[in-house]
Amino acid sequence: MVRRGAAPAPSISYAQMPVSRRARSAIGLLVLIASIDHEIRRDRKPIHRGYG
Repeated sequence: MVRRGAAPAPSISYAQMPVSRRARSAIGLLVLIASIDHEIRRDRKPIHRGYG
């Protein structure tokens, strides 16, 4: 996990932060990109004849 601040923020103040929506959307986007990248790699695997 990538944490922005070096100091751990309390859960209460973190829940009150307005950045939570943006962070949630960014995390969702990263998960979407990771899943798409995984699908592309899995579909592309038979094309490569030499592994490594």
